Amino acid sequence: MIANPKTPLRLQQPLDEAIQDKNVGKIIGHITTHPDSPNVRAPGSDAMGSLTLDASSSQPPSSSDEDLLALSKADLIALLKTERKAKEKEPNNFAKTLKELNEKVSIARMDARGPTVVAQSLDANDPNVKVVNNVLSKVLVTNNCSFTTAIHEVPTTLFSAITSSQNNASKKRLFQEVLHDVTPAKGAIVYWSYMIDSTKFCDFLLSLKVMKKAEDEIVIKVASVDEEELEDTTLPSPHPIATKSYRLLLNDGLIALRPLPIGQTSFTFTAQVVLAEKVEKAQGFMRLTLSKTGDASRVTNKIKSSLSSRKSRGFGETLKADDLFCRIATFFYNRFEQEKVMDQRMKEDFIKNIGNAPKLTEGEQGLIAQAMEVVRELSKAKRIAGTVTDSVEKFLYHPAGGAVWAKTRAIIDVSPMKLFAELWLLDTYELKAEMKHMSVRRIFKNIDGTRSQQYNRSLSLPGAFQDRIFRNWMTWDVLDDDTYIIAICPITEYKGTRHKTVAEVKTIEATSRGVYIIKKLTENTCEWTRAQVGDLKIGALPAQLLDFLARQQLGKANEVQEKHRRNGWSTDKEKIDEIAKVMVSRRGEPWMEDQVAVYNKCKKIMDQEGWQALKQPSHDVKIWMNYTPPSIRGRSVGSGKSIGVIDCSAEEAAAWMMDYCSNERMRVLKEEGDPARLELKELARVNERTFGTIKKFPFLMDNREFVARLIWKSEEGKVTLVMESVDAEVDYGDKLRKTKGTIAAFYLIENLPDREGVKQCKMTFVQNLDLGGGIPMWAINKLAPKHLSSIQNVIESFRQDAKIDAAERWDLRTLMRDEYDKEVYSETEIRVMSDAASLIKEANSHKARVIFSGDPQVVFKLIYLDNDNLMTGVAECVVDAEMEEIAAWDYLKTTRSATKAFYERGGVEKFIEKVNNHSYYYLSRRDLKVPGLKHREWRTVVVWKKEGESKMIVLYNDTGALDEKYRRDPRRYVVGSSRTTWEYERLPEVEGISQTKVKLVTRVDIAGAVPSLFMNRLVKSYGGAMIQMRKHFDRSVDIDDIRRVNFAKLIKHENSLKKIVSAEALKQIEAIFEERPGSMRPSKNFGLADSKVHADVIGGHAWCKTSIKIHAEIEEVAAFFWDFGSRANMENSGDVERTYADDESRDFRKIVTVQRRLEAGHRDRIFASKMSLEWVDDDTIIVLMLPLEKVDMYKRNTVRARGSMEVNNSGAIEATETVAIRLSRWLGGNMKLEYACELNMGFGVGYGTNLHFVERRAEEIADISIFFSVLQPPEEFGVEDGQALGLSILWKAPSSKKRVERLHKMFKEARVMKELEEQHPAVKAMLVTAVKGSLNMKKVVRTKLDCLTESDAVQIGNNLISALMTDQLASAGVNQWKVQNRAVKELMEKYEWFEPMILVVSKGIVKTAGWGLMSRVAVGAMLSMTKPDFYGYIPDAHWLRVVSLLILTNISSCMVILKSLLVVALGFLSPCYALGYIGGGVALHWLMKALAGDLTHWTAPVSGIAGFIHSLLIRLMVKLVTDFTACVQFRHPNEVGGLFFSINILSSTVGMIVLLICRPEGSFNAEIENLIVNTIIYAGGTLLVSSVIFYFIIKKEFRPTFYTTETGMQSTRRQFIDSDSDEARSKIFNYNDIMLRPIMPKIEHWILTNWFRWLEEKPEFFTDRWRALVPPYMIPEGDGDRGSYSSGGESGPEEKGGGGIATTDHGGRDDEGAPHRRQSFLEGIFHGDGIGKKTRRASTSKVMPSLVKKTEGEFDANEFKFEMRRRGTNLFAD
Repeated sequence: MIANPKTPLRLQQPLDEAIQDKNVGKIIGHITTHPDSPNVRAPGSDAMGSLTLDASSSQPPSSSDEDLLALSKADLIALLKTERKAKEKEPNNFAKTLKELNEKVSIARMDARGPTVVAQSLDANDPNVKVVNNVLSKVLVTNNCSFTTAIHEVPTTLFSAITSSQNNASKKRLFQEVLHDVTPAKGAIVYWSYMIDSTKFCDFLLSLKVMKKAEDEIVIKVASVDEEELEDTTLPSPHPIATKSYRLLLNDGLIALRPLPIGQTSFTFTAQVVLAEKVEKAQGFMRLTLSKTGDASRVTNKIKSSLSSRKSRGFGETLKADDLFCRIATFFYNRFEQEKVMDQRMKEDFIKNIGNAPKLTEGEQGLIAQAMEVVRELSKAKRIAGTVTDSVEKFLYHPAGGAVWAKTRAIIDVSPMKLFAELWLLDTYELKAEMKHMSVRRIFKNIDGTRSQQYNRSLSLPGAFQDRIFRNWMTWDVLDDDTYIIAICPITEYKGTRHKTVAEVKTIEATSRGVYIIKKLTENTCEWTRAQVGDLKIGALPAQLLDFLARQQLGKANEVQEKHRRNGWSTDKEKIDEIAKVMVSRRGEPWMEDQVAVYNKCKKIMDQEGWQALKQPSHDVKIWMNYTPPSIRGRSVGSGKSIGVIDCSAEEAAAWMMDYCSNERMRVLKEEGDPARLELKELARVNERTFGTIKKFPFLMDNREFVARLIWKSEEGKVTLVMESVDAEVDYGDKLRKTKGTIAAFYLIENLPDREGVKQCKMTFVQNLDLGGGIPMWAINKLAPKHLSSIQNVIESFRQDAKIDAAERWDLRTLMRDEYDKEVYSETEIRVMSDAASLIKEANSHKARVIFSGDPQVVFKLIYLDNDNLMTGVAECVVDAEMEEIAAWDYLKTTRSATKAFYERGGVEKFIEKVNNHSYYYLSRRDLKVPGLKHREWRTVVVWKKEGESKMIVLYNDTGALDEKYRRDPRRYVVGSSRTTWEYERLPEVEGISQTKVKLVTRVDIAGAVPSLFMNRLVKSYGGAMIQMRKHFDRSVDIDDIRRVNFAKLIKHENSLKKIVSAEALKQIEAIFEERPGSMRPSKNFGLADSKVHADVIGGHAWCKTSIKIHAEIEEVAAFFWDFGSRANMENSGDVERTYADDESRDFRKIVTVQRRLEAGHRDRIFASKMSLEWVDDDTIIVLMLPLEKVDMYKRNTVRARGSMEVNNSGAIEATETVAIRLSRWLGGNMKLEYACELNMGFGVGYGTNLHFVERRAEEIADISIFFSVLQPPEEFGVEDGQALGLSILWKAPSSKKRVERLHKMFKEARVMKELEEQHPAVKAMLVTAVKGSLNMKKVVRTKLDCLTESDAVQIGNNLISALMTDQLASAGVNQWKVQNRAVKELMEKYEWFEPMILVVSKGIVKTAGWGLMSRVAVGAMLSMTKPDFYGYIPDAHWLRVVSLLILTNISSCMVILKSLLVVALGFLSPCYALGYIGGGVALHWLMKALAGDLTHWTAPVSGIAGFIHSLLIRLMVKLVTDFTACVQFRHPNEVGGLFFSINILSSTVGMIVLLICRPEGSFNAEIENLIVNTIIYAGGTLLVSSVIFYFIIKKEFRPTFYTTETGMQSTRRQFIDSDSDEARSKIFNYNDIMLRPIMPKIEHWILTNWFRWLEEKPEFFTDRWRALVPPYMIPEGDGDRGSYSSGGESGPEEKGGGGIATTDHGGRDDEGAPHRRQSFLEGIFHGDGIGKKTRRASTSKVMPSLVKKTEGEFDANEFKFEMRRRGTNLFAD
């Protein structure tokens, strides 16, 4: 319908609904018109009033007091003119003008649930009016533009953002630069710019002046400013890629801000705009040329003159000044966009006003009653097949002669009121975005003042069908406090006003009906029943099509459920609590009449006698069986009984049983593959639920169905549940193959006294189960224990082990600390303690052998006591905890964690009998897990005693006190012997943290016929208890943090102690940092560090330099180095011992010594240094360590890597080190660490050891960056910190076990990982599974992050490994993992550091795993350096890739069959034939390669005889593999070649045919001949057909590679010449130098031409290793390092080692000027020209660098031989 030209137009929908185009923004206002403007659609009328301007005042009001939002630009200009004149002469004329303007203005305002919308009264028939994305637009005056948009902020915040001049004042500043502060008089100058498109740049420079600032309105005057008027201000330059630059000029502009409901602001911007093109500066000012936008009426003189003389430039007719002006609206809207917040506010406002809604009318009541009748009728609906295990129940109902109803029922994890508001409010931003594809979508609220609404929407149908439009009447009601209903029907049934919406295309009106029921389950969960039917007015449709259309409406429930899904157990707990409340409220109510019989029947099972105990399935549950004898023709079914203790009340445990279809139990159902589990809600009663379930049975057996009702009765202190099978038909949707079973069960749940503040109850469960069918009774009875152990699931759901154990230990700790003197010890206990003291004394008096325990902080020693052939183990360490706390932790064996650990470590059973508060008897039986050995049994008494305030012991000794109660059974158990004593000694606190010295002395005899040698080996494992204790209480991070923070404060604030480094010292420091000649990259990458190392061949001198950025304060890093004895320093460096003097004078000077290990075979080195900390300036700190000759090793603090053990440094050798550490402050709280170290290890240290040691020092510095990144708070954790965290997980962890240990440590130490575990506990299981790197089946997991279970997390971790396997790049694998697993995507979106961390970890996994990238591409790298231009033949289409893979597999299979059968058949004739066939083929291949000059293989590391043999062997292997597998990769010219490869495939079939034809008569019997014939027909035919198909489906450009005759040498030459990048050409040195001879001049020319450019640009391939491969004669003379490059390391993972091109010193050429071939190391030794001559070669060995004299003397062969002998390489015979 066309709007009435005389009627003011009102927009009824929220402001932002009108705009869908993101490029335009959410705008309503006046925009430039276009000739193709469509008509304006009338939005319909409503009950809203209009707001008019008040002109009754005697004094003319100012323009700032008027309703500027509603005025067009022309109106505003006229108003301003009139205002000025009125103030001077004619005030009455102003009032008259104002009255006329009021008649033109209409403002439509929404109610409190939506924003206010401002619109100009427009004539819909006016040709200049158009609607673009529902935006009304009209040009009233040329270049006068305005827009109005709703901003999701209050006016004051928006005003602050517009006028803010501080960078940190508001993160939502609107302008890039605020050049001057805002004052009422002066205003502000602001600058803003943006890119119009990829090449055009636009900006504007504005003056802002506040005209009015009040609560109800803020008005700002806006005008452009000439750049020449700015003093001492430089504007930013245009974007560098912009080809044209424009400025948007504004004049007479106004910004008006007015408040809207729910915290929004109406933002109106009006101005006269002109677009001017900026040209080059001329004569000192910027000239502007205006773009074609029409004439401007009110602009400056400069703009006017430009307008009259310039035409449009560059934009044409599509981009004009007013169009660009309206882009500002999009920018403003997007800057403050909070659509989700606005939606939430609308819903909250609706919920708050539900009670204020209009009363239901008679028509609405009738509609509600009709909807309730529909709900009752839909109880007959049938479940849809295949949906029984779906979380949403889905049904279809076919009424007689009517359309098909679709019904869904789902549990939604949201409060019922919130879901009700979400379903009722249809004008939210979220729904607008979802429904933006609809051509018609209008909502008319509160029609005729009622609570009803009309909803008009369109539906697009496929094919030639016209679109449908639905016009529905909707109303709602609250049935009770817990249930809401929404009823829907066609608007034709409504008796009041009916609104119509005109669609842009022709539509047919369709109808739909529906009803929504929202029923409260808990405060945050509800049950939503949705039923709907639609009539598309298509005519008579088949029943199948009607069903299909009805099914299309079922997915909405899944979407809503998934949207609100929360963690499964949290929602289950809410439902359990709700059921438990009902049980408490109905406590004492009797059974119903029909339930009494069920109770009596089930109680008989409980009252049976003769229960026989069975083996416990777990230590939490005890089970029994009672077998009843069969009656005549009866069935013998045993009854089962189980008992367990649960950490909850009886009502909670019973509620868990009643919640039969909980989230957790449904998840287990799907994992186990059971077909069905559901509740029959129609049979539910207050204390009764009926359930149906189908259990999956093995193959060839029917599944079993059980239908039973579960009834509860609550009494004081207990709850009784009974279960009985019922005869009821269950609608599973499918006709499942099943056999019905029966069950009868009785649950008695009794409350126990609270344990350590945790509620406890005991559940006794008995059942009688009959599976029915033909299953033998003995099988049923055997399966019964499994069903009885189901009580374990209840225990696991409510388990609170940690809380109970902590409380038990605290009680014992308190007793030990405060009441230990009240304990009275018996004579037996005193005798046991005396025996323990003698054991300790005897162990201290014997000489011990120290072994490594596995933990550097734990010392473990082995001792042989007198007359004892078994070793005694002694372990010592210092533990970061109170003495009593540690003793209680070890003493209590009754805790649940100790019990769990006992059974996990092979425990069979244990019994504990408490004697008193300080002792108990302990019987434990263990499985040694050694075949043939019986279980071992230990009978011990455990006693603790405190000796004063500083010492106590806990001892374990053999006892016979348990023999009477637990008789010994030699047939089953062998009794062992154990004497163990724990000695605790209190130490002084360290930084406020308690310290305890712990000593363990243990002697264990497992008895039996076990050799003492074997038992002595077991002693080494006893130190594990000490290691576990130390790690459990470890607080190293806290101690180091406190010390480091204190040092950092001292460094930062004690200015009087700061010493400025002198200029002379700075020169010395720079000399340490100066790079040494011949330095190179390390052999591996050290995280994010940039490192260089150098080591002398002889003499023990080494040097390293490392620089890295650290996310920490400079003072904190300086404190880390200054705290020389910190545990982090010790762990990071791996030093044996550190000794240092306290800095008592606080002058930042101290003497330090450190003992470090070298490689095996070398003695430790001791470095003594004077350590100082000095300042260069406020932003630079220097830490120096200068060598000292002699140091007093005594009277100093000592920190050892092995706890309290005394380090034997008598054999250590003194060495010197000079260390300089420069710390420089960077931006953003970062700092740069530069480290240089110069070492002198002594002459006896070889090059390899020297280099390895100095590389280890560089690695230590890289690890410091990781250390500080881990300590960052979560809010500061960034991408680089994520990378460092990934490196920390991989730090010194080459195996999966080590990676898992490092990951657990990160979860304990890293703050960000702690927070991650707290918010999402299942993520830990995901990461643990991922870092293991094990191969498993892939399964996509769509679970939300908040709902992630541990099983889902484990599967996601396995999916990462699968993704890494399927992609060559780790980044591609991680991206695939992210896309396929929803929780991973949410994690990466929530935490920006998570993806970089996973990427680093993935690279480490791929690098170390057996299936990793190195093994997957090793063959390809050997063949051809993986060139995509040769191996990229697989087509891009996914289905063709699959076909190609299948064909390649088929070809290989056929080749194996044909070749194998051919060789076997020839072997039948004669073995010589088979060998001749294979050998002849190989010889022919060698001959062809030799004739082509291509026999030398490209991978041959040497030339001559060795290279010849190497090439023959490689050619042999490649030929055999190609013959039998037809590996397509081997068709490369470097291998067998394309033509030979294709001939080989054809020859397989031809060879079989020739064999069949030419065989001697009677050679094969009929069976073998049939086999050969069938093989030729099937395998040969399949091979040929597959080859042809494969040839035609691969990419066309790769087909010639299958018949090319190109040789390897020709291919190498072509690749070098045709390559257009230096990166590709640089790989030429990986080839054998013989293949490079034809192009050697070209290579030399290429290198000489580009060498100096590479030195400046440093491309990625231009590394030390690559330069070492370049022959010295090719390096220009101007390079100072010419001839000194070494290839000792890699600078990146992409660099590959390989051979080089080495020459003699004759200018790199022989006497004839030809380049020498590469000379091997062995050739240099065993040929005369290798020893005793001047040699210059580039070595590729780190252990054996070139021993070249820097002067031109001869090489000393004797010195070389001496060095080789010293290293143990006996290559020379004297």
